[in-house]
Amino acid sequence: MNEQPTTATDISAPLNDRLAPDLTDWIDSQDLMQILHISPRTLHTLRKNGTLPYSRIGYKFYYNRYDVAEILKNNYTMYKIQMYGDTQKI
Repeated sequence: MNEQPTTATDISAPLNDRLAPDLTDWIDSQDLMQILHISPRTLHTLRKNGTLPYSRIGYKFYYNRYDVAEILKNNYTMYKIQMYGDTQKI
């Protein structure tokens, strides 16, 4: 027989199980600037021109780790260095 949840903890447990993994995937602006070694202005530009998707709560911006990784992967460029620093795109 199906047992119904009886306390607030019992009711919120399934909700917490669904939310917990998603919340750990989000990082704030300060952490992202430190990870990517970029300035606040560069981060603002990436948001403004649509390169970097974000979520905003009040005055705080959050970024999904998977979106950041995907952007880095899609913009990956390999350079082969030849003869004293000249670069050639491969």
